[in-house]
Amino acid sequence: MMKSDLQFYIVDAVCGHVGRENAVIKSFAIIAGNPKEAAAVCRNMPRVKHHFKFAIQNVRKVSLEQYVIQRTWNSFDPYLTATNIQEQILISEGLQLISMEALGKTESYKKTKKVSKKCYINNYLQLWLRQEEDGSIAL
Repeated sequence: MMKSDLQFYIVDAVCGHVGRENAVIKSFAIIAGNPKEAAAVCRNMPRVKHHFKFAIQNVRKVSLEQYVIQRTWNSFDPYLTATNIQEQILISEGLQLISMEALGKTESYKKTKKVSKKCYINNYLQLWLRQEEDGSIAL
């Protein structure tokens, strides 16, 4: 693709790292040949939810001036410039968080219940004793 074919886009994307089942929507300035390429470039950027079906909310073509303004705005955005977890924790208090359910995420992030070894051994022993009483196992 020739350099003259490239156009300026602003892509609104769902970003993570703001707590479980939460997200924030941020705008990114992208140079690409068409809106589909701009969405693909944005999806692979850090902090964007890569595997989320609705990660790209909006793609719009803009002028060079609007592109430069968005790039400048993003360079001063504390969420996008945080370099470690301590900075992210301080910043996340001031963000407008959106629940993933509101964005269409139906999967649950809840952990499965862990079974302790003791419980597993007790259940196994009870099963073994029942089989022994029934005579289904021979010693």
